[in-house]
Amino acid sequence: MRTIDHWEEKLHEAIDSCDLFLLFWSASAARSPWVEREARYALSRQSASPSEEPDVMPIFLDPKAPTAPIWLKGRQFDNLTRLAMRGAHAERRSGNNRAY
Repeated sequence: MRTIDHWEEKLHEAIDSCDLFLLFWSASAARSPWVEREARYALSRQSASPSEEPDVMPIFLDPKAPTAPIWLKGRQFDNLTRLAMRGAHAERRSGNNRAY
């Protein structure tokens, strides 16, 4: 078995046994075929599961990350967090970084 096949098998086993799949979204993730493969696998598992597991939760890591691709449309994409990240980034740039 090739190393890459073994790695993919291990990823599938982990997704098969989880009840939550966190999809950390960034510009790099958007370009990664591996991220897409893993997320699509988790979505297919969710569709086939009577309990709709794993729950697939996309989370933005980068306020400048691209919008969700078409295969993620309809998913709750964490836009409020993205807006908060942009606001915090703008606050830091302006030098107005008070603690609330």
